Amino acid sequence: MIDRCKRGGGFWIRWLPVLVLAVCSMPVEARLSVLTVMVEQHPAHEEVVSALRTRLGDALGRRIALRTVSGDQFARGNVRGLTKLPHDLILTLGAETARTVLHANPAEPVLCGLLPSAAYLGAVPAGGQAGKRSALFLDQ
Repeated sequence: MIDRCKRGGGFWIRWLPVLVLAVCSMPVEARLSVLTVMVEQHPAHEEVVSALRTRLGDALGRRIALRTVSGDQFARGNVRGLTKLPHDLILTLGAETARTVLHANPAEPVLCGLLPSAAYLGAVPAGGQAGKRSALFLDQ
């Protein structure tokens, strides 16, 4: 299982440039604010967050405000408090956190990662903000 998680994390890191391209359309002087929602203590998810912290700011040449919360924190009614802050992107890691965030239907763009395509398609609520939702699939 851990070997599979490590491979999944490596897959995600290879797709990190896609995330960089997705946010490059913002003004250069702006600070990028990313809220990452992940399962607590998951090796592949921690690897992705670590890569974001170390590489994304350098790649974009600007400051990155990266806030990480667990799916449980997001689900326990803290959604209003978390989304009051201006985030340029909400990044979910894993199927469970994608489902939680997508059902909350935040106004911010949501990028879901480290989940199979079937889990993403099942998590997208009818009538949600489809234009602001995307995913990088991990179909092994």
